[in-house]
Amino acid sequence: MTLKYNEETERYNDFHCGEVFKIKVNDKWKTVRIEMGNNWYVIDEDRFRCSCKELEGCEIQEL
Repeated sequence: MTLKYNEETERYNDFHCGEVFKIKVNDKWKTVRIEMGNNWYVIDEDRFRCSCKELEGCEIQEL
């Protein structure tokens, strides 16, 4: 499964704020939480945050 925006629900993969999943970035899996500020973003356990728009298409795994 890949990270993708759903226009109908206005969410990424129908995730709600605070949901946790794994995402593969640069061939490494990271556990992240999805949040909404001005835009959707993910944040990892080290508090690194990245826009979902930049990560769209990356492989994900639901926990």
